[in-house]
Amino acid sequence: MPRYILLVTLLTSSGFSFAVNYAEKESWLCRPDYMNACDTNLDTTIIAADGTLTALRARFSGQPMEADRALAFNDVVDAWHYYLEHDNQGRGVVRIGHSQGSGVLTGLIANQIDGKPIQSQILSAILIGTSGVVVPEGKNIGGTFKHMPVCREESETQCIITYASFRTEIPPPEDSLFGRPRSPGGISACVNPANLAGGPGELHAYFGATGTTIASGQIPMEWVTPPVKINTPFVSLPGLLNGQCIRDRGFSCFSVNINSKLDDPRTDKIAGDVIINGEISKGWGLHLIDMHLGMGNLIDLVRTQSAAYLGK
Repeated sequence: MPRYILLVTLLTSSGFSFAVNYAEKESWLCRPDYMNACDTNLDTTIIAADGTLTALRARFSGQPMEADRALAFNDVVDAWHYYLEHDNQGRGVVRIGHSQGSGVLTGLIANQIDGKPIQSQILSAILIGTSGVVVPEGKNIGGTFKHMPVCREESETQCIITYASFRTEIPPPEDSLFGRPRSPGGISACVNPANLAGGPGELHAYFGATGTTIASGQIPMEWVTPPVKINTPFVSLPGLLNGQCIRDRGFSCFSVNINSKLDDPRTDKIAGDVIINGEISKGWGLHLIDMHLGMGNLIDLVRTQSAAYLGK
């Protein structure tokens, strides 16, 4: 039995309208005694410098599906309460969400965790692909959460990691879906998983080996020239990407840059844009690969936070 458990809230969509019995292990994506989706091949090819989602697709097309957001939120609350009562046993917890999942978790944390005794067991909340975590200008705490700041040190716990990513050369347009709060007051928080204190950092990204992403419409790519056959489901390209949180024109976003070098045979192109009618939808940024970009950094960070939590 692990000493802490990751609880992941994925992208939510409509399509169910029934209560879930969390006493049944099949109701969970995975748990220590029921791996299911977690029992998968994570082998990765590291290429050094030398050498499905119907609701999302519907929104891209301009015809969003109706969704019962209260149902989705209440379902996550039910799962959280069941976990605390039956499985937690004092463990530290990492809450992880992306996109709509981050929105659901933001509400859960604000109502069920922030400022309450259970906050002491939170290693961090990783809320990616959202602009819904708001802080006052120049502050690390306040706004959306009153007691949980954004993370600024690797060994810090009870804190928030959040960002919405954009290519450096394609910053958020005025009608962007991400990068600033939807209502006045404060700014959207941004935390660089490769440099919590601020400034640029090298991203330890993981990508699907095919080079494509869900709903992107972009063609598969070759990771290296001349092409090399990749036999693992994932690839990692050390030193290829850098990221930095920036403020520009009222936007606060995670700017991602590809370190192109003439003597580096690896790709200079990373798929991740939302493509609609053959054109990049700039307002979505790199939403499709938000998690991929900082995956290795986030894993390292949680490992450090875990050690700090257990040390207390």
